[in-house]
Amino acid sequence: MGLQPWVTGGQGSSGFRPKKRRKYDEIKTLVSSGKVNEAKGAVRDGDWDWSDEVRTRLWPFLTALHETKHTSGDYWDLVKDIFGHNRNQIPDNKVLLPGPCPPESAVYYKLDESGVSLCNRICSVLIYSYPDITYCPWLCPITALFLHYMEEEKAYASVGNLLKATNKVFLTQARLQADASGMVALALTKKFSKSTYSSLVRLLKEDESVEALFDSWSLWIFRDLPIHHMVRVMDCFLMEGVKVLYRVAIGILYHFTKMETFLEASVATAVSEHVRSLELSPARLMKKAFAIRNFRSAEIKSVTVKTTFDMKSNKIPRSGSSDSLPASKGPLDIPNSSRTITVKELLGLWQWLPARITMQEPMLVYTTDEDGCSLSTFYHKVEAYEPTLLVLKATSGEVFGAYSSTAWIVRNKKDERGERQRYFGTGETFLFSLQPLMTRYPWVGIKGRVPHAAELFMHGDNNMISIGGGEGTGIQIDGDLRYGKSERCLTFENEPLVSGGDFEVSVLEVFAFAMV
Repeated sequence: MGLQPWVTGGQGSSGFRPKKRRKYDEIKTLVSSGKVNEAKGAVRDGDWDWSDEVRTRLWPFLTALHETKHTSGDYWDLVKDIFGHNRNQIPDNKVLLPGPCPPESAVYYKLDESGVSLCNRICSVLIYSYPDITYCPWLCPITALFLHYMEEEKAYASVGNLLKATNKVFLTQARLQADASGMVALALTKKFSKSTYSSLVRLLKEDESVEALFDSWSLWIFRDLPIHHMVRVMDCFLMEGVKVLYRVAIGILYHFTKMETFLEASVATAVSEHVRSLELSPARLMKKAFAIRNFRSAEIKSVTVKTTFDMKSNKIPRSGSSDSLPASKGPLDIPNSSRTITVKELLGLWQWLPARITMQEPMLVYTTDEDGCSLSTFYHKVEAYEPTLLVLKATSGEVFGAYSSTAWIVRNKKDERGERQRYFGTGETFLFSLQPLMTRYPWVGIKGRVPHAAELFMHGDNNMISIGGGEGTGIQIDGDLRYGKSERCLTFENEPLVSGGDFEVSVLEVFAFAMV
């Protein structure tokens, strides 16, 4: 099976003679046998032409390595619900790109009109399936590339794997992440290619800034690179993650500064034009990208965390392009009032919250240190807020808690028989551990249909509160807010959050974001 029928110009050539290339089965064997570095080298040296059918098997395999059972429903059922389209039906009318994909990200490469509609349909279903995604500029071009080599449903599943990958970063999914990535690209260029950075600064005109230049760094790759180059970047990207994009960006800029010494246009325009008519072959571009030494994922993660921290605390100003969406608000104020959360833990925890919640200002609404250990006081202080973040520190040192998606006052609502609800809440609720290890336990229903025993999110009465149920209780705290237990439960399939299960509360804090 070669390129899909909605791809135009499928017999094109990249215009260079490739090396001896590994076959798909060889790469699969290397990965399956744990020889990851050798597999990376094989993919880096692949040099397959853009129309090579190896990607029809390689790309789905590489994305499946990051599968987290993210499925939120059958793809065609979702297509039917959203668009009214039947299985494998080519849309009669043009399908528009969803809002979280900005207009400048509408890049489709060689897809024909029907292919463009299929791409937009996949993006729309993904945004519908994952409402936490608020801004995702790489979603459209990556989906479009996938549609060159796989059928629609498989493309949906493959992109979904990348969106929910936990061991590597593939796509930015919020405006802050996208803004931060530009500053990260700048910082990495300055550190790993100082001469390139210095040359760029010398080329800038008076009305230009290096920060504004790097706002467009990912467009150089996804919008401007010819498809022969882009698919080779994607081969390595699917194997190694976002660090490949940073490598390629630095390689592009290095070549640009060696070729351009005087510019009539702005540097941003010149870089874009340079990339679109790139004289480097795909093989030479990748060679330059991977020639950068000591370019490790840990270094990129460290720079990303620091950059995100500085942007959230306004040490680094946000770009003007960010004005159309609210910025993620002040989570970094929490450590000033909290006895449970450090800045490092908070940065990790903040990434787990739904993106729309990070747009709101957090506030400490209850703490046992100041408000006392009383369940009635707890309810009085927190029940009007939705959602809330409950954080516990045990006397044994563990720090853990729960994101409660529903207001605690809902415990008082009665069902059709006039009885109070025993359990309430939604699938956005999750458990987490911050100490000794940072771990998140989302609702198991994200993976698919589950029994009622796995839908027991929140419970509250006059004697206790609990989060998570079914053959155990995720977190349970007694009426005095002094003692509790944590067990494995069906709702979250979590490990006990405290060694031994039982714990004594050192401090309990509740942070809120909005009133009901």
